[in-house]
Amino acid sequence: MVKEPAQGAIWPCHIIYTLCMFELVCNTPGEVDERCKVDCACCKDGKCGQGKYFSSDECTLGCIDGYRGARCYKRCTHNCTKCERHSDVDNCIACNDGYYPGSARDCTSKCLPGCKTCTSGTTCTSCMEGFYDINNKCNRSCPFNCITCSSNNDCGSCKDGYYKGYQNDNINFPLLNDCTYKCRDNCLRCSSYDRCSLCKTGFYGPNCEKNCSTGCLSNSCDMHTGNCTCFPTFAGVTCDKCKTGQYGNLCDQQCSVGCKSNVCERKSGNCKDGCIVDTIIGDKC
Repeated sequence: MVKEPAQGAIWPCHIIYTLCMFELVCNTPGEVDERCKVDCACCKDGKCGQGKYFSSDECTLGCIDGYRGARCYKRCTHNCTKCERHSDVDNCIACNDGYYPGSARDCTSKCLPGCKTCTSGTTCTSCMEGFYDINNKCNRSCPFNCITCSSNNDCGSCKDGYYKGYQNDNINFPLLNDCTYKCRDNCLRCSSYDRCSLCKTGFYGPNCEKNCSTGCLSNSCDMHTGNCTCFPTFAGVTCDKCKTGQYGNLCDQQCSVGCKSNVCERKSGNCKDGCIVDTIIGDKC
């Protein structure tokens, strides 16, 4: 740890520079994140303690990505996702997608429009979704329904609602890998016509051919079982029954107070088990 100089003494320049790098005596670029001051939150693996420059809270294994300093309180600036820990200027090691360190090493230099990552303004290392041809600066667009692709007719993944393969899974049709074909009507995401992985809201079943119960909250249910969370007046694992004491298509009407056990037919409201006393008559008591 560095001790304060005696009264009237002046720190040598190399000491001041060192303290600057460790953010002890001067303001260096980077916003202080107050959350990092609690439980060593920005230290790698949460490890901190006494170190070379602080009696406590010094990060012993370094900083998590995006932070720097001896105690890792300061954010890397601009578009840095990782920067040198003990530098008094921006020295970015890694940048957000779409940027590269550049000559200033501050990640303010932009990649070409179709590049996801790059090492310079002319060299892409990966393409953004919807673009391909890394050798030509990712300047070519994928087919309309593709998320990623390697050529104009070979998609890596499709947008929701489309798949690559055979039309209707019929091998007598041409095999197309450009995400031309549509999933079934009620299927939001599929890998083939008969393999749905996500149903549209309100549907369930292998091919999303069944309707979720009216009683399902937000009209949403488990794709495989139809189970769901119920509105307050519904009951059952699939919410297809009325809660005791309710009836009607929407289970929004109350059974007669005269019904035995407070139970009545869902459609008619007639008491299932009769009336609570013999002196009360009528189907609905």
